[in-house]
Formats: sequence, structure tokens, C-alpha cells
Amino acid sequence: MRSILRLTAAACVLVGLSAGRANADITYELRNVNLIFDSLAATGQNAGALTGSFTTNDARTQLISASIFASGATVQLTTGVWIIPPTYFTFTGTEYTTENSSVTAILGIPLLSDSLTFLQPVGSNLLNAEQSLFLNFVGRLNATGETQLQISSFFRSSETQEGIIFDHTRYVTSGSVAAVPEPSAVAVVAICAPALLVYGRRRRETASAA
Repeated sequence: MRSILRLTAAACVLVGLSAGRANADITYELRNVNLIFDSLAATGQNAGALTGSFTTNDARTQLISASIFASGATVQLTTGVWIIPPTYFTFTGTEYTTENSSVTAILGIPLLSDSLTFLQPVGSNLLNAEQSLFLNFVGRLNATGETQLQISSFFRSSETQEGIIFDHTRYVTSGSVAAVPEPSAVAVVAICAPALLVYGRRRRETASAA
């Protein structure tokens, strides 16, 4: 039994080292990303949320794929005056992907924060895009853990949709993206952690008995 535990512990160490050396794409999930809209009628209106994920290469210098959904929401533009009723605008639920959008990814450039820009339809630019999504991060994307979205500067994260006369923009007011562990890494932890704990306990028992 003791020899089996030794072999299991050694195998776990080797697998862990090889996993650490291996290059793998990193997937990021959006966490608690909420949107607000400001107008003459009211500031800080609840304007939906962003959900989904995107994947970069291991060096976090290239966007591999993305699927991010901006939920629909109706906001008030004006309060109305006399017989003129208040006006509203409805943000349409929109999915932004690397397939249906023109994407600009600024990743891993010194002195610049990482950012992702999605423009729809494909081939559009900032002047004629019908919808656009801008995600700006606080510094570089972290390889592990969370990275906060920029919510308080001129370059704050936002989504813009085309209106009848003017474009309308809703801003990210909270949220982050989190690197998702690889399934293989999770499996290694699930299998090896109990074996390493038992092996350590046996070593302590052997040492105390001696």
C-alpha cells in the first residue's frame, strides 16, 4: 500500500510539472458584468448585463475566439414636456463573436491596457457600426484568477447601438473576467490531492512511530 502511494505521489508531481510547462489557450468568463445608462431623464439606469466568454493564446497576445452576449434593455431618454410624452430606447440583445464581428484585440502591448473591440456588421468601422462592444481591462489580463474591467475612466468598457438619430451607449458599472482552469488541471487536482494527503499522513505516522 505504501509503495502504491509513493508511486501515485510521484506520478502526480510529474504530471503537475508537465502541465505547468505545457502551453495552452486560456478561456476567460465574464463575471457579474452589469450595464448602466445615463440620460437627461435619469442617471444610472439599469441597462442589462454582459455574459459569455473569450479565449486567448497562452501568452495572452492573441484572441482565439469569443462569444459575448449583451442582454436587451429599455431605458428612458427624456421625461417629456407638456403634451410631449417621454421617449425611450430599447437596446437589442446582441451576441458578439469572432465570426459575426470585426474584432480589434490589443493584447500584450507594453504600456497599454489589454482591450477587445467588436464592431457589427463585419467590415464596419467606428463611424458606421450599427453595434459595438468595447472591453477595456485594468492592465494586462491575468493568466490566473480575475482581471477587473475598466469602469471609471474615459476608456471605460461599454456597448453602443445605433438609434434613429443618435447612437446610444450603456457603460459597464461593475464586473471582471476570470481565467477558467483547464479540465485536465482540475482532474489532476481531484485525483492527486487525496493521494498526497494520505501519503503525507502515512509519513507522519511512520516518523512518530520511530
